[in-house]
Amino acid sequence: MPQIERPALLEKLPEMLAFVTACARQYHLDGKKAQGLEIAAEEMLVNVCSHAYPDTVGTVTIRCRRVDDARLILEIIDSGTPFNPLETPEPDLDLSLENRPVGGLGIFIARQLTDEIRYERKGRCNILTLAVSLK
Repeated sequence: MPQIERPALLEKLPEMLAFVTACARQYHLDGKKAQGLEIAAEEMLVNVCSHAYPDTVGTVTIRCRRVDDARLILEIIDSGTPFNPLETPEPDLDLSLENRPVGGLGIFIARQLTDEIRYERKGRCNILTLAVSLK
């Protein structure tokens, strides 16, 4: 299973996204789905880099695998502050821009661009799983 581990720093984001892009290519994910997965991963990785380790620099591991020749699974793993992004309320898209809170759209966007998102806290790790169909 291909994987990388990097410091959870925004300046490492290009390396992490290059890995996601390489995984999408390796498993022949079509262009639109690959782009959606990359955007979803970027949104989630920015959250990890910005919030998971408030007092220190931790690491983030990204794993990629194919399941049954039908789905591409991307796991984002960190040992930072416990946080289940799926518990974040849906944004109110009917609010005017000036009345909308800053942030909060990343998780919404990730949900729209993937077929499934799961969260699990296992031991001291947050594990966020993004899944997309290969077909």
